[in-house]
Amino acid sequence: MACVRPLALHVHQLLNHAARVHGQQVVVSFDAKGQRSTLSYAALAAGAAACAQALRREGIGRGDAVLHLALSSADQIAWLYGAASIGAVTHLLNPLFEPSHALPLALQARPRLLLHDDACLPLARVLLAQAPGVLIRSMADAATLPASAAPLGLDDATLDEQAPALVCYSSGTTGLPKAVQYSHRSLVLHAWACAMTDAMGLSGSDRVLPLMQLFHATAWGAPFVCPMIGATLVLAPPSRDPALWLRCIELERVSVLGAVTAHWAALLAHLEHTGAKPTSLRSTVIGGTRVPPQLAQRIHDTLGIEVRQAWGMTETSPLATMERLEPGGVTLRHGRPVFGLQLEIGSPLAAVDGLPLGELRVRGHWVATPGGEGGWLATGDLATVHEDGRLEVIDRIEDAVLGAGCIVSSALVEANARSVPGVADAALVACAANCSVLAWVHSGSDVPDDDITQALQARLGAAFAGWRPDVLARVDRFPYTPSAKVQKQQLRQTLAAHPNVLARLAFA
Repeated sequence: MACVRPLALHVHQLLNHAARVHGQQVVVSFDAKGQRSTLSYAALAAGAAACAQALRREGIGRGDAVLHLALSSADQIAWLYGAASIGAVTHLLNPLFEPSHALPLALQARPRLLLHDDACLPLARVLLAQAPGVLIRSMADAATLPASAAPLGLDDATLDEQAPALVCYSSGTTGLPKAVQYSHRSLVLHAWACAMTDAMGLSGSDRVLPLMQLFHATAWGAPFVCPMIGATLVLAPPSRDPALWLRCIELERVSVLGAVTAHWAALLAHLEHTGAKPTSLRSTVIGGTRVPPQLAQRIHDTLGIEVRQAWGMTETSPLATMERLEPGGVTLRHGRPVFGLQLEIGSPLAAVDGLPLGELRVRGHWVATPGGEGGWLATGDLATVHEDGRLEVIDRIEDAVLGAGCIVSSALVEANARSVPGVADAALVACAANCSVLAWVHSGSDVPDDDITQALQARLGAAFAGWRPDVLARVDRFPYTPSAKVQKQQLRQTLAAHPNVLARLAFA
């Protein structure tokens, strides 16, 4: 009887497959100066093989750490795949981290080699001053290395699929960034899951633009799933300029956009101000904070773009759950888990509509856990799972605000506050003695507190049993993480340090 024999799963097999089957499809890169370049998957695979040979010449081998300080580009992807093929471990360090965060993370990685692009050379030099024994090379070398026709991973038979391939770092929203290690096997399985119809729903005809960088949870897996299915991958530098995003979308005929809620809020404002409209987008996958139903419906109804709400975190690679906004739908939760991932609610803290509400725990084939507890990861999110299997994340546990017999979702409060004319951004935090403070940033003119309070009452009063924030505080600007999330821990500390939180506060 013939039997199926398992073959090891390795990251570089994805690019080998792309070179053989989708060789003419391309990766499009825009650098920090706006210069555009393209590289076919066949050429990218050849470049990655040359990078692997160059790494070996530098003495890099299995288990050695290679640190990246760079913005997303085809060169970076070539070095990443080249390192994986020889068993080296790439660390994608966020170059937008404060040096006080970046330095300890870099030293903890104990890299043999640091690869940088032109934009990140100054930070690379700062780090090397503290680690003089580390080799430093420019990623631009990938463009000048002799191309190799050899496939990646000549010694696959001896490379364990559970061996580490990649390390990413969390955004640091709740404190110092955490290192998360992915294996060859976990990255391949995650890419498979991303492509599924009820996940990101991608195909080889798609042109995919993730507004997240590779150092942000591998740009949600785009450098792995796109080569696997032959989709065009579009890489852009980090920016908060919606006009730039729209230019990239139109120039490259992008069909699928990966973005966080803040990206879409800014993009919609730009579209409404200019009267412009994206002409190629068919779908968007939105992560980060919960997507307000009104915003999702505007994207779907006004622009005709399918909306998919994703939930995940760096520790889940990041895809965990997905939900599509159905035509005429009035609710948008966080969706059902994709196959390969399981959810459970830990010790219940309360109940919502008879369902237990508590800390969300997850486990699965691409979930990184600290060990023990049956492979479950405690997420720190306050959530419930509905009878149909749909996840609803209420808030981060430390950000949860108790209302009159209910728990208030800070994400929904913030989204509705941002819709008030004159409010550029908003953040709800719980301070001492469960005092809720809604801090907001003005967009050029003051807004009476009553305008914000009345707007929240009109939109959220029924949902949160008449709740309103205890204090409103106008600030000049928020402290943000490099992934555009408000650093609520820092905001909470600053607010607590001011006896009169109604005073004008400024963040340096």
